[in-house]
Amino acid sequence: MTGESSGSRHVQLFPISRLGKWSLGLLGVCIVGFFVFYMMVGLGQRGGETILDNWLLTGPILVAAVSAFGAGVTGLLAVLRSHERGLLIAIPILIGLLVTVFFVGEFTNPH
Repeated sequence: MTGESSGSRHVQLFPISRLGKWSLGLLGVCIVGFFVFYMMVGLGQRGGETILDNWLLTGPILVAAVSAFGAGVTGLLAVLRSHERGLLIAIPILIGLLVTVFFVGEFTNPH
């Protein structure tokens, strides 16, 4: 015997399924959206009374939020449907979950 059992699975860092790769790509879009948002804030843009008052801030943060949610859903589908086992797939799933909890909290308990 070579020390490896026939039932063992190889642990990978990066996803190999199409859904897993899409999930990481959407997470990248989310990161870029947050970067652009904070860059605009750093350049002096400020929000108003509602989220729609300044589209230079609203656009990037909406892109970031929607892509984070999409990354989480796509990552979860990759694990459930494609049996994705890449370790990095946990990051978009967790971030998507956090964004979802944040938005549900904002709409159910506005301040």
